[in-house]
Amino acid sequence: MRFFDNRMIVAGVLGLVAGWAWGLWEPRPTRLAILAVGQGDCALFQHEGANILIDAAPARDEWDAGERLALPELRRLGVDRIDLLIVTHPDGDHVGGLAGIGRALPIGALATARAFADRPETLQALRWVRGRRLLPLADGDRIEVGRARLDVAVADWGEEDNARSVMLRVSVGSSAAVLTGDAPVESEELAARRFGGMAAQVLKAGHHGSRGSTGERLLRAIRPAWVVLSVGRNNPYGHPSAETMRRVERSGARIWRTDRHGTAVFEATGAGFVPER
Repeated sequence: MRFFDNRMIVAGVLGLVAGWAWGLWEPRPTRLAILAVGQGDCALFQHEGANILIDAAPARDEWDAGERLALPELRRLGVDRIDLLIVTHPDGDHVGGLAGIGRALPIGALATARAFADRPETLQALRWVRGRRLLPLADGDRIEVGRARLDVAVADWGEEDNARSVMLRVSVGSSAAVLTGDAPVESEELAARRFGGMAAQVLKAGHHGSRGSTGERLLRAIRPAWVVLSVGRNNPYGHPSAETMRRVERSGARIWRTDRHGTAVFEATGAGFVPER
């Protein structure tokens, strides 16, 4: 296994982008897409020719949402490779669909929290990564790609994987979004401190809208215009919870549910991330 520090990953991504900028790719808008993958998570950030995937959709039994749901959406968005895959935590609904994606698209590198670096699920995921390149992320790290940056918050408390989810603030210019994996409100306190005071137009609701995530403090800290819930239709968990929906509604944010509205695509503009028309 080969471990990379942040500077090496950044240099690798920027090197690829520089190559494409010499005429091998056509410029596309900077955008964030939260894909409709059922009861799981998969988001895509595109900037200056780079494709960064955050989680890889669920899979169970013979149903691979990575292949059946995520991959068609990625292709629709013009993705022919994944430069960096960030796994917020190794639950099956966040990484189970990786095989379906990895069979179709090359993946340049994998990043996840240091606590998960040696986990069997991570080692299994590395099978789909060229050169088995792994970036262990720590709280306070930053990944820079062109003019964009991904700031990292990772709580070091709690024994459950959800509590140690990688939380990200993705930003370019005035456009910003926060994604928190399955982090509970206790871990969101760290994200509120790290990312608070810097408005984000988009918040991907934590843990599919469960009652224990997307707390009031985080909502107040980042003041999102949109809250996106990645949730499966008629899921057995009761997600999103009525309590979480009330919190979001009180915050004044608009709600996008992938089970009802499909994939959410936001384009970076001078006024921040706005829904793509």
